[in-house]
Amino acid sequence: MLNAMLMTGLLTTHAALAFDAEQIPRVNSVCNYLFEEDEWDLGSWERDLEGMEAAGFNTVWVVNVWAAFQPDADGEYRQDRMEWLQGLCRAAKARDMNVLLVVAYIGEGWGPKGVDVPVWPLIPQHRAQHLRYLKWLSEGVGSFDNVLYLLCTEEILPATLLYRPNERPECVASFRSWAHRANPDIASWNERWKTEYAWDTLRPAATTERRTWQTWQDHNRWFSYLMGQLLPPMTAAIREGDPDAVIGFHDFLIDPAIPEEGPERPQPGLCGFDFFSIGYYYVHEKSFEENLKGLTDRMDAASAAYAETPLFCGEIGLPVRLDSPETTKADEELQVRWYREALGKLRERRFGYSVWCWRTVVKGETSSLALLRAEDKSPRPALAAIGEVNRREPGAGP
Repeated sequence: MLNAMLMTGLLTTHAALAFDAEQIPRVNSVCNYLFEEDEWDLGSWERDLEGMEAAGFNTVWVVNVWAAFQPDADGEYRQDRMEWLQGLCRAAKARDMNVLLVVAYIGEGWGPKGVDVPVWPLIPQHRAQHLRYLKWLSEGVGSFDNVLYLLCTEEILPATLLYRPNERPECVASFRSWAHRANPDIASWNERWKTEYAWDTLRPAATTERRTWQTWQDHNRWFSYLMGQLLPPMTAAIREGDPDAVIGFHDFLIDPAIPEEGPERPQPGLCGFDFFSIGYYYVHEKSFEENLKGLTDRMDAASAAYAETPLFCGEIGLPVRLDSPETTKADEELQVRWYREALGKLRERRFGYSVWCWRTVVKGETSSLALLRAEDKSPRPALAAIGEVNRREPGAGP
């Protein structure tokens, strides 16, 4: 039935049916993460949805910080915040829009009181607390058929574990255990890393110490192993609350520049995922062509690894520098070209996408990814270009 509707063009840019994974290529989303006084004001969000709809977006990415819904991991959940989220789902539904709930925002500064956030994935008690939260959250929105879920690598694994794992004994013990299971010959590891560890001195490396691709790859293999332990219970908890949940996995650790040697990357089919997501942010220190190649390399890697899975680019953006009017104007012009070409390629390759971001403001920022200017909420020129792409059919040329 769905394929027939797609063939006849009856399914418009908006999600006219209950959302399912087959619609991922049609998703054009924009995130909205507010730090201002209207963060929990439903009227402000409804006005934002109106603008998003006018720009051709059919989905809104909503950040769900654990501590915002449960300030104390041993305490009560905030029912008022759940009512706000239900109101947002209802307002989106009224516009035939989807709500992309990005869950597991636990990073440092986002965890409830009582959770040792820098190492929470390694603490069984904290993992169990988070699973209960995911079930509560999905139960609260389970009656809405326009909701989909996304689990993100860098929001699940905290910064300490990803970038400074040498600082905590829990990380050292975990890395040492993983390495011993993967290969109990310490001499092989030393030859591979050009190190001189014994098993009782082995420790993970901080990012500043990972000087070879082998070291980077093996840390990514460790992270993938940890994700393989975390993800199945998380997806099960979501589906316990919402049996029809459509769940994706957003992996920012894919790097085509690192040679492959059988990394232990969890497969969506094994972890119960319905779609797979990559991300790419424009790097000003690189040329436009280099950035476009960086995006397409990630698209190619995802297409090769997950050939039978709906694909998504969950985070794509270009930061506009705010240090001078001249720089801002030049970056806004570059932003137009970037979104027109990058989103065009994603649409052509049948990747859904989510642009970062609508009007998120971080005080004291020196650059902004927002499509609206902070000072007067006026749209940046890129918004019109994005609207043109949003209205193209998946598979259409750039």
